[in-house]
Formats: sequence, structure tokens, C-alpha cells
Amino acid sequence: MIDLFKPCLGDEELRAVSDVFRSGWLGAGKKVEGLIEKFSYKIGASQRHLLTLSSCTDGLFMAMELCDVYNADVVMPTIHFVGAANAVWAAGGVPVFCDVDPVTLNPTVGHIDAVVTHRTKAVCILHYGGRPCDDIENIASYCNDRGIYLIEDSACSLDSYYNGKACGMFGDIGLWSFDPMKLLSCGDGGMMHIRTTKMVERAKKLAFFGLSKKSGLISSQTSNSRWWEFEVEEAGRYSSMNDITAAIMLKQLESLPDFKKQRETVDSIYRRCLEKIEGLAICPKIQLTGVHSHYFFWIQTPYRDELAVYLKDHGVYTTFRYYPLHKVSYYGLPTRQYPGAEEASETTLLLPIHAALTVNDVVDICTKISEFFNETHTSN
Repeated sequence: MIDLFKPCLGDEELRAVSDVFRSGWLGAGKKVEGLIEKFSYKIGASQRHLLTLSSCTDGLFMAMELCDVYNADVVMPTIHFVGAANAVWAAGGVPVFCDVDPVTLNPTVGHIDAVVTHRTKAVCILHYGGRPCDDIENIASYCNDRGIYLIEDSACSLDSYYNGKACGMFGDIGLWSFDPMKLLSCGDGGMMHIRTTKMVERAKKLAFFGLSKKSGLISSQTSNSRWWEFEVEEAGRYSSMNDITAAIMLKQLESLPDFKKQRETVDSIYRRCLEKIEGLAICPKIQLTGVHSHYFFWIQTPYRDELAVYLKDHGVYTTFRYYPLHKVSYYGLPTRQYPGAEEASETTLLLPIHAALTVNDVVDICTKISEFFNETHTSN
């Protein structure tokens, strides 16, 4: 079976982990510090405003606490990761879903404005599949003018840019994921960028048990003769990567240009082989003002479900992400009309795209898709 996603790990990552083992320290240490330094340079951010996370989902939960969404609304596109909506509920807020463009699956400022009310405390957007949201600058200005927090879930858009600015850097909080299916992977982990000093200080406190800065568990420089004593300022947890995962990520960052180049090759082969198939639409090319991480490659067809089964039966795994959240009964929210999301969710199919795919793999997938449409049109 050809996988949809697959991490690319090798001897370099193994050696990096071995170095950590030999150091005698497996927790958050010099490797985590080194990762923050490298990542800050990559996205054009201050190291002081970055912190590592146990997962990007953990960061979403923390973001809702930082924005204090209790008894407030958080607007997000209905085509969004389920963890984002869960994070809002867990913080005592209400997720309010907006529609998306049926082709890019990203929202516009108009989609967001249609559902914003006096109860709206934050907007949480997703750069779908790593393709920068075309309206991100307008959305950022809209939120800023109204005193609404903007959270950028950039889990899919590491190394995506709009007008030279990294996705995740337009809002008040940006989040990136390093889970097993992402562009770069270390098993689990993530990164958070927070714009304001006050909020980042609270985030770092929340990420380390809510301990006071004067606690001996935080600093060996405490003047307290009983350095094992501590104070808790608010209920926090432990939310950091360790030196094992950070060491893997440092090596993965070195490989990022090669990974991106391979994904771009896969993208170009798909476009060349599929563009002439009748009844099949291909995800739009990125605008000249943007840079795509190529995390997703999607096609759209009214025969989506039949094609997905056909490909699975022929050794190719595909899927659709993300299932519209307005259809999840758990949230129990009022029914609205989401024509763009409905159209996208009934026609969109993600094809395998990762650095481990060979040219032959991609051509084989395209051949199977072509065969499906030939059979479908013949039978019709």
C-alpha cells in the first residue's frame, strides 16, 4: 500500500539520538535550546517568544487558555482539525464555524465576518494543506482592528510563506506540528510563537506546572536555602519537547530543503499527468506572493468516493481532511449554511505526497486514476 504520509528518518537522526543518550540527559536541555534557536531563525522570530510543545494539539489547548475564551466564541473554519474545536470547549468557550472557499478550503475575511459577534474573543484559522490562506493579511488586520485574538494553526504549513512572511507569524499565536505525518517529524512535538511578552511569560509558566519564577525547581540560582521548595501561581502542566525529540528535529531541519524539493517534484508530476483528465479538478497553484509547503495535494471530483475505494483496492491510500466540524453532533451548535465547505467535503480527495515517494510511485498513482476515469466514463 502506498501511504498518504510517511516520515523520512535515517542514520543521521539515529546518531543524533545516540549523542543525547551518551550525554546522560534526556529531558529538555541544550538540544531543545538549539532547536528554538534554529527555528526562530527559520521563521524570523525572537527566541524569547518561542517555546516547544509536547504536541501542536497541546498548544491549541494552551492558546485558548491564554486568550481566555471562557464564555466567549472562537471563530474557525468548519474544515479544521477536530483538536481545535475540542480546545475551545475544554476552555469553556464555544466554537463558531465559518464557511470556506470550495477550491482552496481556506476562509476569507468575508466568511469570518459573517459569523463574528460581540461574543467573539478569537479567530483560529488553518492554512489548508500548507497552502497559505490568500486572505491572511486582511484577516489579521480585521482581527487587530476589532481587538480579536488571531490564532494561526500552522501545523500543516511549516515552510509556507505569504509575501515573504512565515505562516504562523501573522497572528497573536502561531503553532507548528512535528507529529509522525508532518513535513518534518520527530515522533511528537511542536512549537508555539506568541507575539506579546506578557502572554509568552504566562505561557512558559503554564508549560511548567504553573510554578513561580522564584521556585527552586525552575532555577538553581534561587536564594532560598531550601531550594526544593516551590510555589504554584496557577494550575499548569508540563508541555515541552525533550532533547531526544529536539535532536531529531534539528537533523530534520537540515533535510528540509531536500524534502521540499521532492514534494515539489511530486506536485509537478501530479499536475502534468492529471490536468487533462475530464471531470477532475486539481488544487490551485500557489499565488506568486506565496510559498507552499506542499503538505497536501488534493483533487476534486464528483466521483470522489468511488475513486477513493478504487485506489484503495489497487494499493493506494487516500483520504479527505478535515471532516466538517459543523457535522459533528457533539458540539450541538445551531445549523448554518456552509455551501463552500459542503461542496469541498463531497468532492475533495488527498493523494499521497511525501519525500519517500518515488517517481514511479507517483506515475503509478496517476495511471490508476486515469484508468478509473476511463472505466467510469466507459460505463456511463
